[in-house]
Amino acid sequence: MGESKLALTDVMKIADFSSAIKVVKGKPGYGDVMVLITDPQCPYCRSMHNTMKGLDNVTIYVLMVNSLGPKSAEINRKVWCSPNRVAAYETAWSGGAGSLSEVSCNTEVIDNLRARLRQLPAWRAVPAMAFLGGRFINGEASVSEIKQEIAMGKSSVQK
Repeated sequence: MGESKLALTDVMKIADFSSAIKVVKGKPGYGDVMVLITDPQCPYCRSMHNTMKGLDNVTIYVLMVNSLGPKSAEINRKVWCSPNRVAAYETAWSGGAGSLSEVSCNTEVIDNLRARLRQLPAWRAVPAMAFLGGRFINGEASVSEIKQEIAMGKSSVQK
């Protein structure tokens, strides 16, 4: 796991919230938020997806990147074009990408996401996470680490 200083707000200035899938778990309060950068073909990302199931009361902005080839781009397109992106994301990252429907839509906002994220000095790989408190993590993290980062970020915005 690699750690750097880079605020969630910096990530979203570059990536833009319109390129994220907003996953709300439970009833998050003000500041209970994080960004997850992920690729559907990445085994570590799928593992991180399973870890995220242990989180509650948080808003996760998921940025899907095509870092592992054309299959990633195809899955991301199916998720992005789905009428229910959150459900399609859950299906794809749980191993059910093959069951996603072929739907077409404008994917420009996600097609160049990887290039935009390269502007982030801290981003090196998927999965990666950004938090309000300024921490940016490349690689996996445990539920307790994520909860700690969310709590630190929340306290930083409430001061």
